[in-house]
Amino acid sequence: MDREKLNKYVLNQLSEKEKIDFQDDFIENIDNPEMDNVLIDYFFGKKDTNTIRRWISIAAAVIFIAGGILLWNKLYDNHIAENPEMAEVTTGKGYSTTFLLPDSTEVILHPESKLRYSKAMKGDTRDIYLEGEAHLQVTKNASRPFIVHCNNMSVKVLGTIFNVSSYASDKKAEVTLYKGKVVAESNFNNNLQEKEMQPGEHIIINKENGNMTVCKVPAIINQTGENLLFINEPLGEIIKKLERRYNINIEIEDSAEKSNIKMYAIFINDESLIDMLKNFSTAANAKFKIEN
Repeated sequence: MDREKLNKYVLNQLSEKEKIDFQDDFIENIDNPEMDNVLIDYFFGKKDTNTIRRWISIAAAVIFIAGGILLWNKLYDNHIAENPEMAEVTTGKGYSTTFLLPDSTEVILHPESKLRYSKAMKGDTRDIYLEGEAHLQVTKNASRPFIVHCNNMSVKVLGTIFNVSSYASDKKAEVTLYKGKVVAESNFNNNLQEKEMQPGEHIIINKENGNMTVCKVPAIINQTGENLLFINEPLGEIIKKLERRYNINIEIEDSAEKSNIKMYAIFINDESLIDMLKNFSTAANAKFKIEN
């Protein structure tokens, strides 16, 4: 197996024809020990090769779904499913939940999100795995850094209050730091970026090119996790976030024209959905229809 091609497949950088050729080659060599060694070395280094070979065998039948899914995601999913030491919390559309991790870190898990963590949370670092959005107030422990892992990005902290959003369906990922210090690291589109954030900073990561944009949020903003920040964001993307948060459908009149209007808005005072839509209606001269 070509390691360079494997890397491009994982990073979704192959053409459709190249993906198909790669998948055909993988299936043809599924029982080839040499291919196993390449996969083990690429994803896991040299650790526990017998167990990892079993994961690869289990994952082989499901990793190549039409359109392509990252190989690492499937191997990792199988690892979690087989590991009774891992816990998982999920939320549906329009629903958030608040809970404590084993180290007493407080988490607000926002709608349509999934968070995985070790039930014991032992070791040199405290690692959690997030798909979606969460607001965290991390318990301080200077000797054991806290790391949030998302798809192609991570946030490393010692003790702080911050918000991280990385939905698979969104075009960007975001990190907002309220208190303390974090290091945000991303590698979208093979573009490695790292930024040590200061309180009051908000980072936007473009998933298409991997670029980071840093901007400030007002000092008046609260730290409760209920804030809604829309910074130079198209109205269509804002509506998608509101639909996710409130479990409703919102239609924009003349959506083809209005959806690309970029807006800057921060809601920190528990404004109702209707109040927010009134603001957007006035700013964009748009009308909305709400269902459900």
